[in-house]
Amino acid sequence: MKIRSTLLYFAGICLLACGCNKDKNRKPEPEPGYTSRIPYVLQDNFTFEVLWTALRYADMQDSLLQQGPYTFLAPHNDAFALFNLTSSHPSYFANFMTYHKARQLMQYSILSGTLAIKALPLQENKAYLTHRGTNVYISKYVENGDTVVTVNGIRLKSLDNPASNGLIQVLSELPNIENFPSLITAARSDTSLALFSAAMKHSGLADSLDGAKDAFTLLPPVNSACMSSGTVLASMERISQATPEELKTLLRYHIIKGRYFTSDLFRAAAADPSGITMQNGGKVTIGGSAGQFNSIQFTGTGNNGMAAGIPPFPYLRFDLSSNIPAGNGVMHKINGVLIP
Repeated sequence: MKIRSTLLYFAGICLLACGCNKDKNRKPEPEPGYTSRIPYVLQDNFTFEVLWTALRYADMQDSLLQQGPYTFLAPHNDAFALFNLTSSHPSYFANFMTYHKARQLMQYSILSGTLAIKALPLQENKAYLTHRGTNVYISKYVENGDTVVTVNGIRLKSLDNPASNGLIQVLSELPNIENFPSLITAARSDTSLALFSAAMKHSGLADSLDGAKDAFTLLPPVNSACMSSGTVLASMERISQATPEELKTLLRYHIIKGRYFTSDLFRAAAADPSGITMQNGGKVTIGGSAGQFNSIQFTGTGNNGMAAGIPPFPYLRFDLSSNIPAGNGVMHKINGVLIP
């Protein structure tokens, strides 16, 4: 009888131990709504399959699985298709964008808090801080009776899409990342703008624009445009031999006071077809189609009707030449020199 009691005692201890270990190893139940957080919403929606690849490629999906709340600026598949990127295969995406740049773009697409676009008042390029540590610029305005919302000049395709840890705002294009505090720093970092940057420095305009508190829009011609222009911007030698005033006359015709993304420039053109006023007081006319990707054109008074446009981007590479934001303005690289 004593042996039987002892055996029952040890059996009870074993069952208790097994039960404790089972409870200890049991995975905790996910929080309510966890499977409806932003990454899961993107994963379950085929219109974001390329973005979902980008998020995983950049190792950023776990960041958006946190409780938040967050607002995520989500480029639609159509945004990637503008670069001929239609495959969601990770190796294919790696040819399009480096890991480092993909992480920057994903960080730039995340805002802390729930930013309900429909509740925003009408506004012009108001700055909102991203997880990248730099700003995106959101405008909300009425055009032809419709309310339009843009982020860095890009129209939103769909607003305030809910997830359990925030909102998803759908972009129709990929945004450029704000990487620099000033336009001059942004231009200097771009080797395709070496001649224009040298001219800005030699003229003295670089210092005044770099420290400007007001926002400006810069239309810098790329090197190939400068070299074929027949102007003082054609070579480093001609730039160094020119007087600062001679350079200023031409360079101020490539600067606009105010932050104008392409959507803002088209609106300005609609309001005044005679052109937009440049820093030198002259006007540049704006053409192209607001509904067509990168179609904006600029024509100077002395260009004899020959418009400058946005340089094409390389195949399968994220390298946009328009709507490049900086802390004190926005830049659009152009393929021609504007002549006053």
